[in-house]
Amino acid sequence: AKWIPVFFVPGLAMLPLAPSMGNTTEILKVLFIVVAGFYYSCATTAYAVLGLRKMQGSVTSAAVPVASSDSSGAPKPKPFSTNLVNVLGQGL
Repeated sequence: AKWIPVFFVPGLAMLPLAPSMGNTTEILKVLFIVVAGFYYSCATTAYAVLGLRKMQGSVTSAAVPVASSDSSGAPKPKPFSTNLVNVLGQGL
């Protein structure tokens, strides 16, 4: 981790001396490539995962909500005590 700044600092130090980007169309082309590449990367990753899951046989067609086994109608226990909720509500 101590070598990471060596790779990032020279580029940032030379940024003010960098040549201009060009006109607006060139900037828009670069932005389009970056955005399109992001979505292409997301799509190919998603389809690769789906393909691997299908090969492994772990694909489910749809998520089915699981009914709660507790049908007694009893209230669920609170995750936090009332005292803790009051203390956190007051802030620091």
